[in-house]
Amino acid sequence: MNKKILISVVTLLAFGLIFAFLYRAFSGPASFRAYENDARQVQKKVSLVTINNRNYNAEVAKTTEEQALGLSGRDSMPETDAMIFPFSPPQTVPFWMKDMRFALDIVWIANGKVIGVEKNAPPPKIGAQPQDLPNYRPPAPVDYVLELNAGQSQYFNVGDAVTILELNQI
Repeated sequence: MNKKILISVVTLLAFGLIFAFLYRAFSGPASFRAYENDARQVQKKVSLVTINNRNYNAEVAKTTEEQALGLSGRDSMPETDAMIFPFSPPQTVPFWMKDMRFALDIVWIANGKVIGVEKNAPPPKIGAQPQDLPNYRPPAPVDYVLELNAGQSQYFNVGDAVTILELNQI
């Protein structure tokens, strides 16, 4: 009889430990990070960017942290979406494709005009080291950089006017 009680107690303890482990795994910090990321997405500022009668809903990467992260880690982006990086004062800031999963067109904007485009910047190969990634630089200081899905820059040219309308938070 003592052996049956001991086996029952050990079994209950094992199930209790498994339950505690699973509870912690699904409700711990990782779950909080997912919630935090969702909350951050909801609070993003958005601008409407128009180039050559083509509109893009651009997520604004204003802070240093947002600019460092950019679109990296995302699997894709809707065709009419973009990310815009404001710089004040204008800068000759380098961009790279670290942790990107899809190709981009990088549009350099100064004084309300497209001054250059890096077409079809490819995502890095798996295992590529950061020091081996190319840096993309504007031809002159820019006050905005716009990242679009690769191929979107076919709809406009260098010299085209750019309108940026700041929208409320979504």
